Amino acid sequence: MGLLLRRRVGPRLETPGVRRLAAQRDRNPHQLVAPRDQQRHRATGRVLLEASIEPLGPDPEVVDGQDLVARIRKITDKPIKWVINSHFHGDHHFGNPPFKALGATFVAQKETARLMEKVQPKEIARRGNFFKSRGFDPSEVRLILPDVTFDNEMTIKLGGRAVRLAYLGPGQQAGDTFVFFPHARMVFTTGMFGPRSMPNMAFTPSVENWIKLLDRLAAMDVDKILPAHGDVSTSKDVKELAAMVADEYATVQDAIAKGTTLDEALRTVKLPQYKDWRNYNRLEGEIRALYELIGTGKRSYFD
Repeated sequence: MGLLLRRRVGPRLETPGVRRLAAQRDRNPHQLVAPRDQQRHRATGRVLLEASIEPLGPDPEVVDGQDLVARIRKITDKPIKWVINSHFHGDHHFGNPPFKALGATFVAQKETARLMEKVQPKEIARRGNFFKSRGFDPSEVRLILPDVTFDNEMTIKLGGRAVRLAYLGPGQQAGDTFVFFPHARMVFTTGMFGPRSMPNMAFTPSVENWIKLLDRLAAMDVDKILPAHGDVSTSKDVKELAAMVADEYATVQDAIAKGTTLDEALRTVKLPQYKDWRNYNRLEGEIRALYELIGTGKRSYFD
């Protein structure tokens, strides 16, 4: 697993390297550091980044992380000070170890830290096909827990600039952490938002709260929204996802209210209007997850 390096580029970040990376991002938003959706942020000698799976090498923990370090070193020789784990999914923290070796400080919201530890075996297990297809040994994945945790807000000072971390309540899962870059008028979101992508419904404690959080994100006074997966986005993209989540949720609620069994719903609920969205192949799992949540109010993944 490589690392998702959050670089925020704005009009006041005017070094030649920043201008070059901003132009590169505009040309190809998927290939700044790793194959997809990675963002980077540097401010006066510090680098802020988040760990994320990327299939870049034979060992997801060491080789990919070292590869990303090498890429960072092509941009700057400044120390890597902070790693933010925005949520508990393994593809956002399995790449921690190489950066631990560099002395970075790891930060996460308290619920994220708790869930990272609680479901580590399940996070490895549900990525079994990923490990197998690339010849990775999952036993080599080491859990690196945060050094610092916070409840609702935390500010990281980066050379005179402030980067604000905020927990606004659970969306896709408890612990979802927003990272605000006020000087660049940008915000990084967690997996609770991805443009035109069917999100994983297996972890949310409340779809209603998730939709409210998306509405709140869409109303934020920022120029760009940087998702955990997908292209740089705007409020229009967020509103589109909020409408899709509400549509899917209402469709499943309606099926349950009509007495449709889970097996019947799996055969008949197809939501063809989203067939061209990324991760449409998740639909069956989404239906199962929503039947569980609506029927029991529980999330069995955390049992």
